[in-house]
This record gives sequence, structure tokens and C-alpha cells, in this order.
Amino acid sequence: MNNKMLIGIVIAALVVAGVIVAGSSKKNTVMLGGEKTQEEVLDEGAAEEKGQDATEGTLDKKVETDEEGKEEVGEDEAMEATVREVRVEGSPFKFAPNVIRVKKGDTVRVTFVNTEGFHDFVLDEFGVKTKQLQAGGQETVEFVANKVGTFEYYCSVGNHRAQGMVGSLIVE
Repeated sequence: MNNKMLIGIVIAALVVAGVIVAGSSKKNTVMLGGEKTQEEVLDEGAAEEKGQDATEGTLDKKVETDEEGKEEVGEDEAMEATVREVRVEGSPFKFAPNVIRVKKGDTVRVTFVNTEGFHDFVLDEFGVKTKQLQAGGQETVEFVANKVGTFEYYCSVGNHRAQGMVGSLIVE
């Protein structure tokens, strides 16, 4: 073999070895694009040994450890957000249900179903509005309940709101 061919084989072997090493280290990267720290990777390994999901319940938490290594959750711990799915039916001058309760931080997915007449579903404080739908139509809207309070949802067709086609979203 000549020297050029030997050098080519060595380079190809190094490239293959590099691809294998890079592929095996991919489990150390977060899907959102950030690199995990060595401490996070070690924490995951410890969690896996205990049979736990390393990411369970850790989203947006500030965790500190005391002198004995026990976890203390910081005051700015984010609430554990969930997706709340609600079906709201609209019929002449009423919504069912007319009260929806969620927790601050929840993602709220409302499927508005018009059962009779011509209606829509509007919730101004969260920028939510469906199309105006004929009977039998439906549309799903989604928002994050990032404010605490009681907010009115309503039908914006004609004078339906004034005739009582309203409901309340309560964010606790």
C-alpha cells in the first residue's frame, strides 16, 4: 500500500470513531438545544438508579441543597402547570358550563361546540375568540391562564351577551 492510501484509511477510521463517540454523547443534551451540566447528568444517573424519571416535577423549579444534601425548593418555584381541557356548549343565550375553574399557569384548551343557533366564544383578557359558528360547528382554542381572578366569557353575536350568554373563568 502506498502512503496516501494508508493515510486515507487512518482518517476514515478516525472519522468513524468520532461519529460513534458523538452519537453516544447525545443523551447529554437537552432537546431544547441547551447543554446539560455535568451535575445534571449525574443527577439523572442517580435518578435512573432509583427507577425515577429524572425530569419529573423539575420543570422551572429552583432547587437548593442544605448542608446535609437535602433539597430545599426556592420560594420562586414555578407552579406545576397542567393542560385543562373543557368542552363548552353554546345554545340560545347560555353556555354550559357557565363556570370554569383552573389554576394559574394551567394551559386551558376550550372546545366550543355550538349546539343551536349562531354563536361564538370570547374571552377578552386572554385574547381568545372563536369564529362565529352555525349549529353543529365547533372550534378549539388554547391559552395559558397567567392571571388570577374571575374573567367573563361571552357570545359576541348581536345582543346575546346582554341577554345573558355569559360565563365565568375563575383562575385561582
